[in-house]
Amino acid sequence: MTWGRVQSTVDPEPLEALVLASCPMFGIDAASTRVCGSLQEARHDPYFFECLAGLTAKLAARQASTRPDQKWRKKTDRRMRKGRDLSYCGDPTKPSDGDP
Repeated sequence: MTWGRVQSTVDPEPLEALVLASCPMFGIDAASTRVCGSLQEARHDPYFFECLAGLTAKLAARQASTRPDQKWRKKTDRRMRKGRDLSYCGDPTKPSDGDP
């Protein structure tokens, strides 16, 4: 789970590629990634609510900031490329069955 389509507000491919490239950093061997259409698709993952709570806390702190949105997007993109602001919601000990 992450902030969403920070790299491109329309095209999910840049985010999918970024997450796929980051998987080995977290010990995850993935063949592909896909941006969920909504949070409902991911709500069954074991750590979904923990990840959502973490992002919510960061968002609350960001809203208190006077930083311009474009500057935040660039900084967040850099952080995501370093593996930050990415949270794994699933169980790494179990292979995915393809279900959300």
